[in-house]
Amino acid sequence: KKEREKIFNAALAGLLHDVGKIGQRAKDDPWNPPDDVRDGEQPVHAAWSIRFIQSCVPKKYQVVVAGGYHHRPERSPAQDKAMSELVALADKLSAGERSDLTEKYKSKNPPQQMVSIFDRINFGEQVEQAQNYLPLKPLTLNEQVIFPSSAQPKEKQKDGYERLRFDLEQAAKCEIADPETYLEYLLNTMLRLTWCVPSAYYHSVPDVSLYDHSRITAALAACFVSLDNDTRNATLDAVESAFKSDGKVNDDARMSREIALLVGGDFSGIQSFIYTITSKGAASALRG
Repeated sequence: KKEREKIFNAALAGLLHDVGKIGQRAKDDPWNPPDDVRDGEQPVHAAWSIRFIQSCVPKKYQVVVAGGYHHRPERSPAQDKAMSELVALADKLSAGERSDLTEKYKSKNPPQQMVSIFDRINFGEQVEQAQNYLPLKPLTLNEQVIFPSSAQPKEKQKDGYERLRFDLEQAAKCEIADPETYLEYLLNTMLRLTWCVPSAYYHSVPDVSLYDHSRITAALAACFVSLDNDTRNATLDAVESAFKSDGKVNDDARMSREIALLVGGDFSGIQSFIYTITSKGAASALRG
């Protein structure tokens, strides 16, 4: 039971470690930390994540606030800083999916929206451009939501983040007794609300959602619970040395330890079965 509790706490801490980016981007002064969380050595978005957890997550799950200290684990208020360290490790590994910001995407005031993945495609000499973005709206099967368009004005972007922030805070405050149900509820809520939120946009091409970055961080953090302190810290040091100060992979540094296994699965034969369905009674056959 204690081991399951550790895994749940690590997963929830990983899922919420960057959640403050939504509230931060909704502000007129996004570069300032919240008034009630002042820590000069924490990045601003981490301070907003700490505030979100402290003010919205039910008290019995408050231990996961340690995940908010993923950039400065040594400053975590937790007696055991292991959770902050394992979320830090998971975050760094998860952030490896981000693409470096090329000159074609650089802007002094870039949109805080997810760029369409189709804008990343090159055909021969055609220059890739960031022109189409996903709207900052909850995920619904509506063409005004799922199809990209030009970037919204800054004020609309701020309003979009404000609505997403409010909905996510209300969901996090839900008093669900069962930890796994609460985690699953928040995971699905983040899919609905943060599918369109870029995990990073200022120094990276904004084509990875906060939802994807957070769920991968949560999965890795849950895997790392079983690592002993020495292994965890050695791995974190290895990951940090594998990246240069500009975030690019350092070719002189290599990870030599396998610490997680990615498993993919599928149900075979479904596509073949669909082609055997006749038009008569197709709806009921598909439901079956």
